[in-house]
Amino acid sequence: MEGFFGIGIPEVLLILVLALIILGPQDMVSTARKLGRWVYRAYHSPIWRQIVSTSAELREMPAKFVREAGLEDTIEDLKKTNAEVKADLKDAAGQVTTELTQASQEASGEIRAASQVAQAAAVAKAASDTPEPAPAVAKAETYAEAYAQAYTEAHTEAHAAPNGSEPPTDPPPPDEYSI
Repeated sequence: MEGFFGIGIPEVLLILVLALIILGPQDMVSTARKLGRWVYRAYHSPIWRQIVSTSAELREMPAKFVREAGLEDTIEDLKKTNAEVKADLKDAAGQVTTELTQASQEASGEIRAASQVAQAAAVAKAASDTPEPAPAVAKAETYAEAYAQAYTEAHTEAHAAPNGSEPPTDPPPPDEYSI
């Protein structure tokens, strides 16, 4: 809350405390009486009235210029145009948002479809790449027979001729117990 001359209540209290300290209780009463008479005379003087009226005229001057120049209608037109532009921008933003949402949904649908096609292709490829079951191995009755059969198959595959001809025959394995 602004008081007299822009001085608020806390400032007035500070001034009173300082005056009490500096002047003392006896001189403070007579000084306050003199100060009150001076403020009364200043407030009711013609100079003060002139200051107040000039201040009021200065505050009203911008509104007066607007009225005299006929700018009130122009200001109203500008406000209406501003409101129309805002409404148009909201409509345009709504349309763009709708279009972007539709485009996003379409792109999502296309991505889902492409993903499904890719998954189907992967499943088809996986189905075509499944290895054929291994040929049935004749059932060996002993460990030695199974070893010999595995050795023969591995040896045959390792020494197969690259052009498809018959692999060369190896000499028979040496007799372990011969001297």
